[in-house]
Amino acid sequence: MFDSMPRTASAQSVGIDQYGFVLKRQWYVVVLATLVGALVAWGYLLAVPAASTATTDVQLDVIATNAFSSSRPPQSLLDTATESEIVHSAAVAARAARALGDAQTPDALRAGLETTTSSDGQVVHLSYTAPTTEQARAGADALAASYLAYRSARADAEIAGMLTRIQQELAGLQKQLGEARTAIDAAEAAHRDSVLARTSRDVVTKGIDRLVSERTDLAQIDTAGGVILNRAVTNPVSVTPNPLITMAGGVLAGLVFGMIIAFPINRLDRRFRNAREVERALGLSPLAVLTARTPEFPETNTEALHALAAVRERVLARLEPPASLAVIDDSSGPDEFGLPATLALAFAESGIPVRVVLFDVTSRAREVLGNRLGLMTATRAKGPERFQSALHPGLEFCLLPPAGTTPSGVAPDLAETVDSAPENGMTLLVARSTAPETSLVAALRLADGVVLALASRSSTSKRAFAILREAAAIGTPLLGTLITPRHRRMRRHRDHALAGAVPAAEAS
Repeated sequence: MFDSMPRTASAQSVGIDQYGFVLKRQWYVVVLATLVGALVAWGYLLAVPAASTATTDVQLDVIATNAFSSSRPPQSLLDTATESEIVHSAAVAARAARALGDAQTPDALRAGLETTTSSDGQVVHLSYTAPTTEQARAGADALAASYLAYRSARADAEIAGMLTRIQQELAGLQKQLGEARTAIDAAEAAHRDSVLARTSRDVVTKGIDRLVSERTDLAQIDTAGGVILNRAVTNPVSVTPNPLITMAGGVLAGLVFGMIIAFPINRLDRRFRNAREVERALGLSPLAVLTARTPEFPETNTEALHALAAVRERVLARLEPPASLAVIDDSSGPDEFGLPATLALAFAESGIPVRVVLFDVTSRAREVLGNRLGLMTATRAKGPERFQSALHPGLEFCLLPPAGTTPSGVAPDLAETVDSAPENGMTLLVARSTAPETSLVAALRLADGVVLALASRSSTSKRAFAILREAAAIGTPLLGTLITPRHRRMRRHRDHALAGAVPAAEAS
């Protein structure tokens, strides 16, 4: 009977309103997951050392005599692969380490360096990663300066070698020129020898002119190699892991995860949180919502008395006396019948004779009820014992022992007790939701309607729907619900019997 949710509840359509309902109901799951995501991100920031990356931009100049030739654009004279190898070379790193005063080793500089090149190959972006922003900026600038210095030094060395070669060739040609002039002077008489000497002189002269022109061109080459466009201090520094992005990512991931797991958790959490959830699940507005956690017994709070009077009127609008009403209480403790007893008193105060049949009353509950309600000496007719309450002349109680104390499971002649109720009166059949199935079925079978008392954040939809399925199978309609706070307990007093009352335990 109590083993499953009704099919209609488990097959609810998942629309936008359902998403909102679940997320609102499981808000604490979403908040908790978000906090966990933030804590994980914070822990990641603590565990992973921060690293700063600074970038220096370098513009490369072509080191060539025809760098500005219209037939060959400058970028065609630059080999990006070669330039990348130069930037990452040990020679450049060693220069940068010396410039930094050996604050960082060449190997560390090479490990932290990354380069990217523009599409035309003329701009190189040197990005260097270090533990601090200052170290990253200093390293990027030092590597850029060392790179340009290395290109310039290598160009100077190549030009110096070429000039040395030209000078040696010039010396040889000048010697040949002197020999040719001597031969010309000696061969003036012989026309044929004179022509050969003059031809040799002209060839040597042209060679000298060519070498002089090459030397002049080499002297005009700019070996600076390039310029620094933007130093690291002018470019933004990126920090990894970025605290803002990491924390935002952790919070967002936790939020999304919480929103996802809220749905399976909601399926497992079957407790009613408030009256709105009860109304949503059962399709009926609550008859009343009681707010006191430790009410008096009998009730003295004006607001609660008005609420119970409203319950009485709503029930009487559906059931015309004589009638019987089953009150299934899932809101009270195991030995408490304060709420249904107070509801019965509200019916009696309207002038309607009321007989209350309480199922599964323990000896402790009999004593409390006898003292609090002023139950008078028992009268026995056919059926269970009946007790008159000193609180109201029209209020009568039948206290049935636990179901296991009788062979049939319920009190004998129970139907006769209900049928023999006063004319134009109400019979309240009161059973706790945890009572044996025999008692619950008997109360539902003999009733013309049922009222379900539920405790917010305690009563579950599983138990409520199980009771309602049984009532629907019998044909007993649900008239409404009573909502009370969680852990609602009647205020404890020393139980003194009212004047003239006889405790029910003694009367039995």
